[in-house]
Amino acid sequence: FDIPSLESGTIFLLPNSLRDLGYAEMGAEKAGTVSDNEQLAELAQQMISAEGVLQNVTMNITGGVTDLTPLSGLKHIKNGGFYIQETSNLVSLAPLENLEVVDGDLYVGDNEALTKIALPSLTEVGGYVGIQYDGALADISLPSLTEVGGDLGMSNNGALTNISLPSLTEV
Repeated sequence: FDIPSLESGTIFLLPNSLRDLGYAEMGAEKAGTVSDNEQLAELAQQMISAEGVLQNVTMNITGGVTDLTPLSGLKHIKNGGFYIQETSNLVSLAPLENLEVVDGDLYVGDNEALTKIALPSLTEVGGYVGIQYDGALADISLPSLTEVGGDLGMSNNGALTNISLPSLTEV
């Protein structure tokens, strides 16, 4: 682990912890679901402002989405959350490199092909951060993340060998 700046809070890395709390199921109930690349492109074009803000929407990316490029200009999810779950061929979150703030929850789970989570610009998540059941996930890098408003949980990521959160100060 690389979390040298953490001053307070709780981080848990327990089997089944997020699933037991029901976090994984929350996304579909309160979110607009995007299940293929065409739907994602349409949502991005219609709902993300020129300033890179997606407002009052919790996005649930799932199913057949394989390319997050339409979200490359996304900087802030205002009054909403972001769920990336149950994809079978999504291998990269690289197009989210400009994402700075998620006001709600950030959940990445049950993604069969995802090998790395790297969000270099992300500084703050207002809700919880959950990363679980990503079987191929080997690396998590959130170098600018300083604050998580809720819990930070990672579980059942069998290939995970590296977690880097060098700027995290508050959970």
